Amino acid sequence: LKATLSGLFSPLRAAATYMPSTFEEQCEQRQINPDEWRKFLSTPILAEKCLLDMTDLELEAHYTRVEERAENTKEDRALIILERAQEGRLERQAGKLFLQSAKDDKICADQVPEMLEALRYELSNTEVHFLLRKFNATEDFDMVPESELSRRQWMWLVGECQMLKDSYRHINPEAFEIAYEAMINRQKTDRDPTPAGAADWPNLHKGRAGPALRPQSWGLPPEVELEMLRQVAATATNAAVAAGASPHSASALQRVAVAATATNGAAAGRASPPPASAQDAVRGTPGGS
Repeated sequence: LKATLSGLFSPLRAAATYMPSTFEEQCEQRQINPDEWRKFLSTPILAEKCLLDMTDLELEAHYTRVEERAENTKEDRALIILERAQEGRLERQAGKLFLQSAKDDKICADQVPEMLEALRYELSNTEVHFLLRKFNATEDFDMVPESELSRRQWMWLVGECQMLKDSYRHINPEAFEIAYEAMINRQKTDRDPTPAGAADWPNLHKGRAGPALRPQSWGLPPEVELEMLRQVAATATNAAVAAGASPHSASALQRVAVAATATNGAAAGRASPPPASAQDAVRGTPGGS
């Protein structure tokens, strides 16, 4: 009889102790059915026709829809991952930890690394930066320690952390950190004013044409640059011969090119005077073109 009564009342006890997840609380605030919203988020956006048959405009419109949905639902997707992790135990532990650490229902960004460690996450500084950046708690490579996070943002961050760790089943962690740090450095460089002396370098991001070919344009030692320019002149000579120019004219062309490279080097204050053959080419050798 006791076992029978226990079996009858156990569902009631479970219902009395059940606590909705953060995802379900969000759905309730929006008046959305959680199960239907989970199903919608798990369904990919299907294109109206085969991607190979789409025009460029149709492809762009399709990818724009995918990107917009990914951006608009990133919090919900993170909360679903948090809801499923460890059968809900991770979410409950994160909620208790927030109550212990929060002041006025807020935590600061500098508390996040220690709190994630308390949840048994092992994170590098790059991974912590990646997570805090989603909540505008970073500036370039630095953390903004006074930035505040609410309970909702903290739960979202824990879900993002779990998603990051799950992604390592498909990507290499070291490769991710290298790529992420390079992205942050590139964004910092793009925001900063151009350093003095860097205006001559090609700005590939803006599509500006690079400077004219001259010594030291590659940033190599002067003697190496001059040798490279000589090789360029030799290649031009061979191309002229292949195009039908006479060998004598092509030879004169090479001597002029070598003299020009040496003159450019001397003008920069680091090259020796042109060789005698190059000087003759500049003065004009008999039969030269």
